[in-house]
Amino acid sequence: DPSYPDLTFILRNLCDGTPWQLAAVNYGSLIVVLIAVFGLGVFLKNEEVKFDLDEQTAQDYSVKISNPPHDAKDPDEWFNFFKQNFGAHSTVVTIAVDNDLLVKTLVERRDLLRTIYNKFTYDIGSSMALLDLARVAAEMERKRSFLARVIAMISPGLPELSARVAALNNKINGFAQLDYRVTNVFVTFETEHDQRNVMSSLSVGSVKSSRNDISAVSDPKFLFRGKHVLSVKEPEEPNTIRWQDLNAGTWQRFKEKFLTFLCTMIAIILVAVVVNLANESSTVGAAFTISAFNVVFPLMAKLLTNLESHSSEGSKQTSLYYKICLFRWVYALFFADIVTTNALQLLDPFGHIARHWAAPRAKTQDSMNLQFQGTVFELAERYTDMTKFDANVETGTSVG
Repeated sequence: DPSYPDLTFILRNLCDGTPWQLAAVNYGSLIVVLIAVFGLGVFLKNEEVKFDLDEQTAQDYSVKISNPPHDAKDPDEWFNFFKQNFGAHSTVVTIAVDNDLLVKTLVERRDLLRTIYNKFTYDIGSSMALLDLARVAAEMERKRSFLARVIAMISPGLPELSARVAALNNKINGFAQLDYRVTNVFVTFETEHDQRNVMSSLSVGSVKSSRNDISAVSDPKFLFRGKHVLSVKEPEEPNTIRWQDLNAGTWQRFKEKFLTFLCTMIAIILVAVVVNLANESSTVGAAFTISAFNVVFPLMAKLLTNLESHSSEGSKQTSLYYKICLFRWVYALFFADIVTTNALQLLDPFGHIARHWAAPRAKTQDSMNLQFQGTVFELAERYTDMTKFDANVETGTSVG
């Protein structure tokens, strides 16, 4: 009909398509980036080796044997094995047994005794004998009023702490009578050359060592007792090893991490509900709600991580990092964190309270010194702050 204009239903693009030169440039750029990333990894690995050689620690002289015979408790046997077969002089031999419960009980008892000494030194005097503690605790409990007994249910006093120490002593006496099997052996050599020689000679792979594949050993003299293939690797630094969790099994670690991760996901969902309710009333309120949870959640994450069994502090920090990073990457708001989280870190209110209020009121010199050790922070938490900051900057740059 000439009275109606023409209607266009399909718009055809008349360009000649993407030329092959553009595809070649894209693929070439991708290849260059991959080569650069690979080269950077090789460079950093070489720099790590150089740094390790310049920074000498006990780790550079030591090896860890993770599959020793369960009855190999004699240090002289290990000393002679490395001396006769490798010509390596062992300076220190540390034999770890599966006494994790005994170690945890001893640590708890030590902490309780230190708490009793710092809080009740004026009541018990200089004597820390168990009989004197029991006598003073009995006198204090007899003089308690009804209100004091109620308060003791929330904040344990000397009678409760003394009773706990007595119970721990009984547990220690029981654990000390048990027989424990050897689980790990740490050997520190006189020279770094000896350590490297032992590791290169005994490195057969975890699969072959777990199967006790004798054919994997280059020389029969490297077999412990003539029949055991040892699994040898460089250990963690001595001050990072968590002796109370060293012997936890793989399945136990997996179950603990799975349960704590499940709790973390549940917490994230609950926080999402709370933030959504706050956002319905006020956007600013939602931002400050997220910032508040950014301060509170790391405390909960630390409690969850403390329930896990980790053989080293590095493993524990990694687990804590993943929990906090997952939470903060989901909920972090950059501007709200600048106002609250960073301000709390700079002002350090809890540190000032400890130094200026708690320290002058401490009853012992040791207790006062502890108030000046500074605010405890976790590397995992600081790293999540850094990655969160970088992510927000990049996001803001790309949006802008």
